[in-house]
Amino acid sequence: MVAASPGNAIRVERWPSERPLAAIVWLTALALWFFIALSVIGILYAVFLGLFFFLAHLAFIAHLRGNAVRLSAEQLPELHERVRQLSARIGLDPVPDAYLLQSGGALNALATRFLGTNLIVLYSDLLEACGENEAARDFIVAHELGHLHAGHLRWSWLLIPGLAMPFLGHAYSRAREYTCDRYGIAASVDRERALDGLSVLAAGAGHAPRVNRRALVAQRADLESGFMKLGSWLFTHPSIAHRLAALEPSLGDGHLAPVGGRIRALALAALLAAIPVGGFAASLWVLGKFGSALAPSAAPVRLAPPEDRLRPAAEAGLSALAAAVEDHQARFSTPPADLDALYAHWATLNPDEPEPRDPYDGLRFGYVVTGASYSIMSAGPSPESSDDDITWDSDVSHSETLPESGNAP
Repeated sequence: MVAASPGNAIRVERWPSERPLAAIVWLTALALWFFIALSVIGILYAVFLGLFFFLAHLAFIAHLRGNAVRLSAEQLPELHERVRQLSARIGLDPVPDAYLLQSGGALNALATRFLGTNLIVLYSDLLEACGENEAARDFIVAHELGHLHAGHLRWSWLLIPGLAMPFLGHAYSRAREYTCDRYGIAASVDRERALDGLSVLAAGAGHAPRVNRRALVAQRADLESGFMKLGSWLFTHPSIAHRLAALEPSLGDGHLAPVGGRIRALALAALLAAIPVGGFAASLWVLGKFGSALAPSAAPVRLAPPEDRLRPAAEAGLSALAAAVEDHQARFSTPPADLDALYAHWATLNPDEPEPRDPYDGLRFGYVVTGASYSIMSAGPSPESSDDDITWDSDVSHSETLPESGNAP
């Protein structure tokens, strides 16, 4: 796990799964960027989100530089010197900027990078929780330095689509944390006391010295059920129990056999994935099977069947109504005043027949009267457009096609 290298710098082996996962994350990120690039909208979203994250990170760095204490030879020189020594021990050059930040009780530390500048942030409450245990403090500082030395923050913006993938991004993040724990333990002068750094993260300052590490490591068994294993796959950091066991295998009762938990977790993941997929498929089946029955019926459905099949019926209906208009005009010297009057007169002439309807939409034909002239209209094959309406105009001779009028009462 740790070996000496020239210049007295240690060499830390990465966690076994880190590099394979890194390759998968890279390939996934590049593939997603390719598909995003195929869409103008996708590029716009990517630019917008990138700008949002950049501005958020910019605000954090500005807050840090204006409100945290930057370590230097004049500012907390002992802690600054320890950061410099640990950086040299792991071979990190140049030494990153280090800040001490009051965090309102949060036990945390982090490494970040802004415009090519490496930084680490040490939360004051976490260092205070370590108390006089310098090895625990060194473990925490070296862990964050390890992120920078291992290059975990380089090209992070390009990797965002891959890191955002559920399970994959989380697994890669956990592998990197295991690697940096190796930096932390290797750089500390007292391995045994360095492990207290993890106890502090688990139990806080007051209880950390009394934590039974072996019992804490045994809690790994609580994460071996299907649901707990599935939940642990969504951790960005490994559990403290697993981190302790990784650094000091003797604390555990040998290697856990998590195959059963993994199988159950995989089955649950497949089931959870199948629920939305199955629901979507079922909704498509229901719409296909009963869509017409479920559709609202507030307005008639206007269909446009093939013109060559319905046009003769439309022309026959127009002709029948035109005959009724001509009969009304012959009797009363004027055409029917409106559509209702036209259909009423047609009904008197054809009492036993269903009234003519436009075959294209199932509604009554249109009727317009201007003085002694009139027009009767069919909606045509496209009811939404007037370009293909079929019109019977009284100013055009249709005498040869008029049907005989029914018997007047």
